[in-house]
Amino acid sequence: MKLYVNGSGHAAAAEAVNTHHHAQDDPALFYLGRAPHPSNAAVGWVSMLARQLKAVAHNDSEAGSDTSRIINTTRQWLTVNDRWLPETVVMLQWGDQVLDPQHHHEIWQLHQDLQARTVRHVFMNTDHALQVQDHQDWAQCYVAPYDPDHTTSAWLKSHGHTTVSPESPHFGARAHAALASFLLQYGIKYQLWR
Repeated sequence: MKLYVNGSGHAAAAEAVNTHHHAQDDPALFYLGRAPHPSNAAVGWVSMLARQLKAVAHNDSEAGSDTSRIINTTRQWLTVNDRWLPETVVMLQWGDQVLDPQHHHEIWQLHQDLQARTVRHVFMNTDHALQVQDHQDWAQCYVAPYDPDHTTSAWLKSHGHTTVSPESPHFGARAHAALASFLLQYGIKYQLWR
């Protein structure tokens, strides 16, 4: 099984064990650019979930990513890796721009495209729920898309987790472990990990 993950700072595990948002923030790792810092990524929910599933994970997440970047890089990856799609689960964690109705439409279109290609996938919101008048039926492919109490941040806070500092929106390794466990169970319930 393969996991393809894309998102912003939360999916990149920014600040999970050190203050770096990107690998390039660490002078010793400048050559890795805006990729997740390896020390943070190692304790992020993506790595933890991949270990639990004995899956290979490709994490295209980048701190500060907007919805357009996530969609575009995901579509590029899907095109290049078409042969691996039957054994891949796509997991996208949206940032704040899901509030924009245009982005809601683009996310819905990506979902429809993945459905048509029978690609297993699940989307989740980081800090804000989708706020549009017309609610779509995402089935199990989107974790509580319109419920502000079930964004990743809200769920973690309701389960006793705090951000790494009052000024940061990011969570530490313990919170990432909790989110990985939640997603493991979510995937079992909805048969994502078959």
